[in-house]
Amino acid sequence: MLKDTNDVPIALCVFQDEQKAEDELAKKRAAFLLKQQKKAEEARLRKQQLEAESELKRDEARYFFSQCQYWTQILCVQKCLNFVFVFL
Repeated sequence: MLKDTNDVPIALCVFQDEQKAEDELAKKRAAFLLKQQKKAEEARLRKQQLEAESELKRDEARYFFSQCQYWTQILCVQKCLNFVFVFL
């Protein structure tokens, strides 16, 4: 059997090199998948945050609109009362 300078069979060296290459590729795949998973989680959290902010803005707009309606009604009542008192 052929041997290299370290008295290790060449076939074993080739196998070990292939195993190292496969291990390295597996590590790279795992790192890539973790990175993709992290990106997906960050995107999900950003979307959730935007939805919460949008809901808060809608609630504020509803409240503001209801306050406008309330004060508009009060002003209308005051104008009507002033109008009535003028003609009394």
